[in-house]
Amino acid sequence: MRAITRYRITDHAREEMIRRQTKEEEVARVLAAPEQVETVCEGREVY
Repeated sequence: MRAITRYRITDHAREEMIRRQTKEEEVARVLAAPEQVETVCEGREVY
């Protein structure tokens, strides 16, 4: 799986990170080495 090195965290995503107590470093680590990728529609993948 390919790593995501450029990304933007939206305001909504930040709110969810706070609610779920997820650190930005954890998000970066997952995007750099995803264990699973799902294509939800053409051109959009979920990690």
